[in-house]
Amino acid sequence: MNSKKPANYSVTPSTAYIITFLALALIINSLFFAIIYFVVDPIVQVSSNPDLYSKIIWSIVAFVFFFVFAVIYISINSRRYWIGDNSFELINIYRPKKKKVIKYSDILYIKVRKMPILSSRFDFGTILFIAHSKKKKEKIVARFLGIKFPKEIYFELVEKIKPEGKDRKKTAEDFLF
Repeated sequence: MNSKKPANYSVTPSTAYIITFLALALIINSLFFAIIYFVVDPIVQVSSNPDLYSKIIWSIVAFVFFFVFAVIYISINSRRYWIGDNSFELINIYRPKKKKVIKYSDILYIKVRKMPILSSRFDFGTILFIAHSKKKKEKIVARFLGIKFPKEIYFELVEKIKPEGKDRKKTAEDFLF
């Protein structure tokens, strides 16, 4: 990169991360469907007007399925992270005026979290930024959720931030996992 031009870039949650949560929602919705089908539907069938109640129940189930998937997709996919030279920004694209700017000087250290099986397989993870709160306790001030290739971004952030916290004598490789 050109030394005169700042190395700013944007990071978004990975598609594999979004699909993982949608798959988990599908499993939970399937359990909900099984409960409705095997418990509630037999009760409705013995009622006075089984067709009307059955249509109402299955309409509610379809709405809940759609609503859960839409909320998960929109909430995860709305996040953007802008990494700059002196700070980074957490931006929600649906509420752009409500962005959070965190200076690198405030960060004590960084951690990377991964989901047990899927993160390794699809190479995504969550990057946590820890700083002191007002009560001098460690607090997570930001999360980069579901980032593709978190190791590479992590190494670059450690070089930019140069954390001053409890892990300051460690190298970038020691911060991982």
